Formats: sequence, C-alpha cells, structure tokens
Amino acid sequence: MSASADSYFADVATAVFDEFFRNLSARREQVTDSTTVRYSTDSWFAEVLYLPFDGPNYSPRVEIGCCAKLFDDPRRNRVDVMHTAPQNSEEYGYNLRWLYKNRDELRSALTSVRDRILAVHTLPFLQNMARLKALVIQRRDIIESEWIKELNEHNDSIYRAKAEVAFRNKHYEEVVQCYSKIPSERLTRIDQTKLNIARKRMP
Repeated sequence: MSASADSYFADVATAVFDEFFRNLSARREQVTDSTTVRYSTDSWFAEVLYLPFDGPNYSPRVEIGCCAKLFDDPRRNRVDVMHTAPQNSEEYGYNLRWLYKNRDELRSALTSVRDRILAVHTLPFLQNMARLKALVIQRRDIIESEWIKELNEHNDSIYRAKAEVAFRNKHYEEVVQCYSKIPSERLTRIDQTKLNIARKRMP
C-alpha cells in the first residue's frame, strides 16, 4: 500500500471499531504491524487488516477466531466475518464489493462492516464460543477439502495426459498403469473407454 494509506489505515480502523469492541469488553492490543489492528478478550479475537498487494483498490478485511489454538496452522484458527453472513447476501461478498482507495472510502467501508456484518451477523458468534469454534472448524474442513480436491485434479490431469500419450503410441501397458492411479470414481467416460481398449490390446 502507498505510504499515505499505510499512515491512515490504523487511525481509521481504531476510530471505527474501538467503541464497538470496547462495548464487548475487548481490548485493543498493541501491535507494531501497521497492516493490522487487533482486539481481543480472553476467549476470542478480531483483526482488522489490509493486504498491501490488494491495491490500488483495497479490500476491507475483518477476521475473528478463538484465542485457544484449535489447529497447528495459524491460518486455520481464524475466519473472515463474511462467513457469519448469509451466502446470498451482499455482506457475504463485502471484501469484493466495498473497496476503498482513500481515507474516506476506508471509513465508509469499515463502518458498513461494523454496522451491517459485525453488529448483525458476527455478534452471535462472539457471544457463543461453541458456535465460533464450530464455525472455525467448519471453515477449516471446507478449505482442506477444497485443497485436496485441487490436488487430486492436478494429479489426475498428469496421469491422464501421460495415458493419452501412451495410448496414441500404443503403449497399452503404460495406459493401464496411468489410469490405475486415478480412482475409478474420477475416471471420465473417455478414460474408461481407453482403459478398456488398452486392457484388451495388452500383450
């Protein structure tokens, strides 16, 4: 982020959120990182932050989590407040819609986050640690599942490409070996057809 934006982010964030979180008995922590403003109680924390590489139109970002560490990976111990809002709502996509590029736009965006997301949708999670913990775990499970799916699709594409080359070259044993590394439920109809042909044509 530009130097001017870096200098006003914390001022605006604290002006918008200090009273809100103070009313929830949360304290603002002293941080040296100019990209983050953090509030916490003994049970939960909330962080207002920006990512310098988001620019020139920056996304407002607010994350919450349990102070007790649930997972070794610190990224899995927090969730964006968008996940406390209904998925079909404008609030759910706030960090793609309520962009800012100056002090006034940041104040407007964060005020909307406070009044339309935190006060309405997020507060019940901060008032119920079991509910917050369940949300953090749910988001971790979804992210892990998506990561595994992407990894599987990447690996499948490698084996599929090798199988297609082998099939064109009539190396049928290699075709069978490649397709056998893709679980049957992920084989396409074309994969299965080529596999059946290769098995029949193997010496």
